[in-house]
Order: sequence, then structure tokens, then C-alpha cells
Amino acid sequence: MSVLKMVVIAAVVFAMAACGPGETGPAGPQGTPGSGLTKIVSCTGFADSDGDKLGWNLVHEVYTFSDGSVLATCEVKGGNLSSSSVLMHRANTPGARAGGCIATRDDETDATSGIWIFALGSVGVASNAKYADPGSPTHGRVFALSCASE
Repeated sequence: MSVLKMVVIAAVVFAMAACGPGETGPAGPQGTPGSGLTKIVSCTGFADSDGDKLGWNLVHEVYTFSDGSVLATCEVKGGNLSSSSVLMHRANTPGARAGGCIATRDDETDATSGIWIFALGSVGVASNAKYADPGSPTHGRVFALSCASE
């Protein structure tokens, strides 16, 4: 390494060591209040396909914020496959009131694809999942989920 490079490196290191953080400035203006989490509803259940060996674990979680907006998550797990979804709903919308969530996971009983529609009950502490696939024997079945609220 040449002497010039060593001098430049030493000067940079010295300058960095000599300079510390500056003084703390005044506090900025107060921002608008954020939206805090006010309620969590966690629901789980199990669905079978008319007594056959197919079965799915169902999970539905609803997070309500102080501004009325809702984050809903849902998951359908069966066999070695899983499908999940996350939806954010604005306040005062049907989706927010229902904590609505849709996951795609076919019951594999026919050639068409199916979806699971998750929604809270009217009291907001019970949930159900409805399967929709017109070609399937499971079409239209509603499965109740057990819920806990925080």
C-alpha cells in the first residue's frame, strides 16, 4: 500500500472519529393519532366432506382497529396443501362488519375449483365458513368455528 493511500485512510478515520453526533433539535409537530387495535377474534374449526376422508382445518382471525377498519385473515389446511388470505376492510363497510375473508382451497371432489367464505356472526364472536363450488357435494355447506375474543 502506498504512503499516499495510508495518509488518506488515516485522515478519513481521524475525521470520522473527531466528528460525533450533532445536538438534538427541537421536537417536531404532533402528528395525527394512529389507529390502535381494539379487538381480536380468533376462530378455529374443522370441515369434512360428507364423512369421507377429506378434511380441512379452518382458521379465521379478525382484528378490529379504533377507526373501525378491520383486518381479516383466513386459512384452510388439508392434507399437505394450505391456502390463506388477508383482507383489509375500511370502516363501516359490509366486509368490516362481517370480518369477511375468502380463501381458495378445492375439496377435490370434482373438476371445478372451490372457495371458502369466512364471516363473523351478527354478535361478532362466532364465525362460520361456507364452501362454494356448484359442482361439489360440499357446495353450500356451512361449518361453524369456535371463537375466542381478546
